[in-house]
Amino acid sequence: MKREEQDWDNEMEKVNSIRENLPKLLWNSAGISRSQAILEDGISQLNIWRSQLTDLNIMGYLLKAKPNQTVQLNSDRAEQNLKLAAETLNLTDVAYLILKSAAWRTESRGGHYRSDYPQTSADWQLHTLIQGDYIKSGELVI
Repeated sequence: MKREEQDWDNEMEKVNSIRENLPKLLWNSAGISRSQAILEDGISQLNIWRSQLTDLNIMGYLLKAKPNQTVQLNSDRAEQNLKLAAETLNLTDVAYLILKSAAWRTESRGGHYRSDYPQTSADWQLHTLIQGDYIKSGELVI
């Protein structure tokens, strides 16, 4: 095993911690009852975690890889660590989009309740698209 890959073992504690706490953060922030302040706190925590992940050596290795590049590692453990780290980074991206969407939708609808916006609104009967920080709304949903 390369020295670089051995260092990844030390970083996996942070990756595993984020992966373990991510479902709790989503439930507490965007569960059945939500508010803008709680959603914003969740988004802030996700930004911290994403920064922590991208600062890890294992992520540097991953982010340097070119699209469709085959990565050859010297051990199954290193391969597992790299896969887990990549999946965790992807999960933080998905969680960010979920929280960002929930924060943007200022109404209560269906099974979700916004304590700061308790009523439904006909204005929100539309499709939305979120890409990073970009939000687009359009067509009426009937």
